Amino acid sequence: MPAQTISHPSPRWDRARPIVHSEPAFFRPPVVDDSINDTTYRYNRLFRSNSYPNGRLCLLEFLQAPRLATAWTPFARYAYQDFQLQITAISSHYILEFLIGSSLLTSFVFSLVGLAIERRCPTETNQPRRDIILNLGYLIVQRSTAYTLAPLASGVSIIAVNAVGGGALVLPGAGWGTVWAIPLYVFTMDLSEYLFHRAQHASQLLWAMHSLHHSDKSLNVTTATRHFWVETSLKALFVYPFVGLLLQPSPAIIVIYAILTYWNFVVHMNVPLSFGRFWFVLNSPHYHRIHHGSTQVYANHNFAALLPVYDILFRTFYRPTRDEYPATGVSDGDAPRTLLEAILWPIRRQVCRRGQVIAADAGPR
Repeated sequence: MPAQTISHPSPRWDRARPIVHSEPAFFRPPVVDDSINDTTYRYNRLFRSNSYPNGRLCLLEFLQAPRLATAWTPFARYAYQDFQLQITAISSHYILEFLIGSSLLTSFVFSLVGLAIERRCPTETNQPRRDIILNLGYLIVQRSTAYTLAPLASGVSIIAVNAVGGGALVLPGAGWGTVWAIPLYVFTMDLSEYLFHRAQHASQLLWAMHSLHHSDKSLNVTTATRHFWVETSLKALFVYPFVGLLLQPSPAIIVIYAILTYWNFVVHMNVPLSFGRFWFVLNSPHYHRIHHGSTQVYANHNFAALLPVYDILFRTFYRPTRDEYPATGVSDGDAPRTLLEAILWPIRRQVCRRGQVIAADAGPR
């Protein structure tokens, strides 16, 4: 089919540069509506704004685009045709959104399977059932807010990375190049997780949120999702963009890393699993339990998410002895008693104190 020139019915700053298409009519940007192909129009408004006189970014329109199931094919084809450099960042946004959306069910499955395994061979017996129920209830809150906030945060991150030209090193997504591309991306992402984890323990503001995770006195597989609900968006805004400035991975590599992160459920399990003399290869429940130890001896050790090699490099590793399984929790024993306390964790005391003052003012005089 001969190439045709089609212009969008859009404001004047969008008409500065017509788009040439050689695709069938189904993939051409139509009049703006709620149809599938509206994705390509949103793409132009957002990522081609550097060619417009006013340089406007329509982030809100982009985030309102149809979901992965209806928008992926025309969006990916059109983005790839327009300029190949940014297809990774855009598809990464939709893959991230899809993974977050499906992670609620996946997290429940991992939690239930993990609890079943823990019943057969627990490290710590007779853990209070109320702690597990609280964690499962909070899982719904944490994953739901992540589904709402993380796509917005990742959209901002994509714009920031693309504004400076995207990743410096484009990683191959197929062939023998993935032999080095996948490990490089995994090592880089794990380093960013390690550094952010160190910051969570060093900064009072971040610790006020992260202490919710450490407050669990019954460390088990459900502790894996007991992170304050804002933390996922903080990573998407302030951690992952720095990786994006260095590396430009393919969607396949992003999915592989996302699957590897489910190992986080295993390292929090209440089971006596260790890799013995190969402890430095991969994080394990025995190794990570030290990080959750409630006494000062274990403070600021074993920050690794996947690879203990960073604990070794930065001298934060603590190799536990064979039978060393410390009690867990924060040093002052503080922990949420209700789901609402977990949701309001960093500001729970201020809210409770204000509520008591209001109740006192409303009392009999």
